Parts: sequence; structure tokens; C-alpha cells
Amino acid sequence: MQKGALGIVETYGELAAIEAADQALKAANVELLGCEKVRGGLVNITIVGEVGAVRASVDAAVAAVERLNIQVSSHVIPRPIEDLWKILPNKDTEKEQKKENKKAEKQEVKQEEKEAEDTKDKTNLTFLEEKEKELQEMRVVDLRKLAREVETSISRSEIKFANKKELVTALLDYYKEQGGD
Repeated sequence: MQKGALGIVETYGELAAIEAADQALKAANVELLGCEKVRGGLVNITIVGEVGAVRASVDAAVAAVERLNIQVSSHVIPRPIEDLWKILPNKDTEKEQKKENKKAEKQEVKQEEKEAEDTKDKTNLTFLEEKEKELQEMRVVDLRKLAREVETSISRSEIKFANKKELVTALLDYYKEQGGD
């Protein structure tokens, strides 16, 4: 609601601000724009609505705070310039900001999960690359012995006649099936 008048009531302490807001909202058809702790114990409540309603609600708020013997200041701006709304607290803007922050957090989590998965894939690939290098350095006799110990795609009778390339390929396939372990 950015039309009509703007009413501001400034008082000391949150108790007085709550009482002022309660009386302001009960006195007329206005909307509470915000309640903001300033500093040094000062608290502002900001209301908006029709000019007459805002004047009546601000007067009611001031009277309620004065009954509590607490110092109060107030002001009504009948038709504030459009740029003034940018500096005032706005519930809708705060909600949108919170939604954007949550969305950004979710995107960060997804990105971290993707990076972790990529790292896992790279680690697995690195393992297989190291294993291939290790197998390439082995002698054919040792490769055949290793192929007999594990269950490769080559049968035991074929292992006897397999060359180094076939043995390395079969053993790498075995390691891939085992998940890189």
C-alpha cells in the first residue's frame, strides 16, 4: 500500500511501540508498514493509509504512549513523494529477499553436490588410469597369473594364449565392474 499518507510514531522502548501500534491499528483503517528499532532505545512504527485515517491513528498512538509517561514523537506526511517509499521498511521486499536467499542457498548446495560427484568421478578415473599404467608395466606372465586370480571376461583356457593388450583390457574391465576398487 504505497498510496495515501504516511504516519510515523517514534518512542522509547519496545513496549511503548507495541502499545502505539496496537492503538493506531484499532483507531482507523490503516496498515502497519513496519516496526524498526533505531538505536539508543528508540523504536519507530510506520503506518500507511488514507490521510484522515492515518492522522486519527497517529493521534491515538500518541495518546496511548503518553498515558504510559513515555516520550513520544510523531509525524504525518499526507502525500509523500514516490522516492520516499524506497527508504522505508517493506514487508513484501523482506519476504522476497528471504526467498531469494533461500533459492541462492539451494543452488549453492546443488553446485557443491555436483562438484563432489565430479571429484568422485575424477578419483575413479584416476584410479583406473593408475591401474592401467601399473598393468602395462607388468610382464605377460604376471598379467596371466592375475587374470586367473580374478574373474575376468576371458576364460581360463583363453588366458593361456592371450597377449598383453587383451589381458590389460580384460583386467581393466574387471576393475571398472568392481567400481574402481
